[in-house]
Amino acid sequence: MSDSDLSYSELASNATLSDQVYEMMADAIIRGEFAPGSRLVEMDLAERFSISRGPLREAMRRLAERGLIVRTARQGARVTKLSPEVLEEISTVRELLESAACRLAAENMSDAEIAQLIEIVESDSALVANGETYYRRENALDLHFCIVRGAHNSIIEDILCQNLYPLIRMYRYQHKVVEGRAEQALKEHRAIVEAISMRDGELAQLLMKRHLATSRRLLLDAISTADRHMESA
Repeated sequence: MSDSDLSYSELASNATLSDQVYEMMADAIIRGEFAPGSRLVEMDLAERFSISRGPLREAMRRLAERGLIVRTARQGARVTKLSPEVLEEISTVRELLESAACRLAAENMSDAEIAQLIEIVESDSALVANGETYYRRENALDLHFCIVRGAHNSIIEDILCQNLYPLIRMYRYQHKVVEGRAEQALKEHRAIVEAISMRDGELAQLLMKRHLATSRRLLLDAISTADRHMESA
């Protein structure tokens, strides 16, 4: 089971019911269990998650705030549709903020935090060697999350981790990127972590910006290819 697979037993015991449902719905949306554009019916969801309407509506409110669903007066709630235009906007903001966070991380991370980055890269390297994916949820196992957290800037962390990363993951899960990207991305991660380890904020910022720009370009190409296949089908 990957770390993106969630069950009630795996969620934090002190989480509220609405927190639990939010996490499970967000994960299902991101992985495509609820298709983009599909309608979300409260009665069906309440039955699926065995909860009352109150906690469900709170969870859906948070999903709407994160941009994973859209709510309208006449059509109710629907899963956000993916589009190159939205991805371009999200990616532009991410590149600016995360590259800045990378510079701050090089300046502000403790030696222990940097050691954790090195451990993550080594763990990801083992996964790639076995032909497995290492794209993770926003937690202590994800390199990007740890770098952003290591910047010690709560505003940047909130914008990226709470608002942008879930949408980025939604695009990533539902569009295959070119073969071999995992190996190349891992090399880029190693270079970024090395720059942070050397406390070279300027280099770390440049490398992260290049890394994210490459990922954006490849993902946009994948979306464009998928759209052409749908049109010709």
